[in-house]
Amino acid sequence: MIARIHGSHAGVIYIPLVFLLFGIGVMAACASSSQINLDGQEIFAANCSSCHTIGRGNLVGPDLIGVTDQQSQKWLIDFISNPDQMITSGDTRANQLLQQFNFVVMPNMGLTTDQILAVLDYLKAESGLVMASPVGTSAQVLPAGDPNNGRALFLGDIHLKNGAPFCIGCHNNDDTGILGGGTLGPDLTEAFTKYGDAGLEEILSNLPFPTMRLIFSNHTLTISERADIRAFLKESAGKPVVNKEPWIILISLVGFGASLIAFAFIWRNRLQGVRKELLNNYREKK
Repeated sequence: MIARIHGSHAGVIYIPLVFLLFGIGVMAACASSSQINLDGQEIFAANCSSCHTIGRGNLVGPDLIGVTDQQSQKWLIDFISNPDQMITSGDTRANQLLQQFNFVVMPNMGLTTDQILAVLDYLKAESGLVMASPVGTSAQVLPAGDPNNGRALFLGDIHLKNGAPFCIGCHNNDDTGILGGGTLGPDLTEAFTKYGDAGLEEILSNLPFPTMRLIFSNHTLTISERADIRAFLKESAGKPVVNKEPWIILISLVGFGASLIAFAFIWRNRLQGVRKELLNNYREKK
């Protein structure tokens, strides 16, 4: 049998119930907001932090403190989704950033709109915290490296501790000899000029580029290896560019000529015996 509650007794039960439901709603909203910020922080750390900071100055790309107040949400979504398309379309701000940051084009990270919105929420929240902090974040002091060790690591003369492949397999540097290096990745001769010491450290430690991340995710570079490679790239950036094309042509011609001589020597008796026998048979018939 169901009992009915009348009069003031109903109010006594309904009021606590209303507060309970209200509290659950507030907690759910807070949890949802916290989850968005957490996701945004994780996405930023995985995809953006190697080129950008929030309040610690420029790296490869601009410092993103307050960026959500400086640009519209639509512009930010469009730029993060397709940075190269924004540049080629002639967008003024996108091309200003390209010139300001040494014509380094931001890679398309493949983020969805929801992920971008989560990152923007995180940037807005984190920017507010940084700007409200009375003490600024000091710049990181990077350890100095040995350029000679860095060159050996780049060339593969010294093996990387965690088994990472040699840099020269994918990258060229004009300070690595006449034949140069690979072409899968960009030429790193002027990498220090483009990215600077702090930018190179972020790239080598956080692996912002998809190909690098795939190769180095389980073979990270040590602190000393990163320092040595940075020192080598700094030293090589100041050296004059050498035209290697004449040397490559000369080496190719010498190699081709040496191959012909070797083949002639190896098979020097192969055809002479046949020719001699034919001549003897012809003479006997005469």
